[in-house]
Amino acid sequence: MAVKETLLLTLGAVIAVLVVASSIGLVLRLRLPAGAASATIDNLNTRIKAWWAMILLIGAAIWAGKGGVIALFAFISFQSLREFISLTHTRRGDHRALLWSFFVFLPLQYWLIATDW
Repeated sequence: MAVKETLLLTLGAVIAVLVVASSIGLVLRLRLPAGAASATIDNLNTRIKAWWAMILLIGAAIWAGKGGVIALFAFISFQSLREFISLTHTRRGDHRALLWSFFVFLPLQYWLIATDW
């Protein structure tokens, strides 16, 4: 199979699974008595909505082409590095290295990928 066909098949399968999961979440929510709430079902439906958002973002990046996919992964990398740094202990002396990491080396890495270097 060609890459485009494989991509469309995979995307179709993921969307089908999400449609089934959304339907199950809706049925579970509708089966609750009137006025009742279930934290478990609300959590499930929230997670399914988050997966829909992720698939839409990935789909938009793929539709935008190579630049869109690279920009999406660069954004995810930046946010992941930011989260990692927020969870680790950093000293004042680390700030210069972090500045270089965030604003020089990370963009440089994705620029090199974008230029096929």
